[in-house]
Amino acid sequence: MGEDVKMQFKGRVISVSVEDVVLPNGETMKLERVHHPGGAVVVALNEKKELCLLKQYRHIVGDRIWELPAGKIDDGESPDITARRELLEEAGVEAKRWEKLGHAYSS
Repeated sequence: MGEDVKMQFKGRVISVSVEDVVLPNGETMKLERVHHPGGAVVVALNEKKELCLLKQYRHIVGDRIWELPAGKIDDGESPDITARRELLEEAGVEAKRWEKLGHAYSS
């Protein structure tokens, strides 16, 4: 984080701050930062190699869209536990085998 950080918003899931950030070229800019606890997504395949997709309402698009099972990491929870919990909560299934596919940052 930069030296000057001002919290602008604190919500149920996210918070937003504005920070003075020194860029690699030495220039200083004010940048917004969205703070989120992280999440986990599941790419679940059944024995027929069919992909588990869920149709869920998303306010931002004003409609239901197809998504992979996913969710927010709860306090103290590992991404692995989040993935297992979300697959069970959202799709009603448990996986027999798990394989970590990677890690990503949202921009």
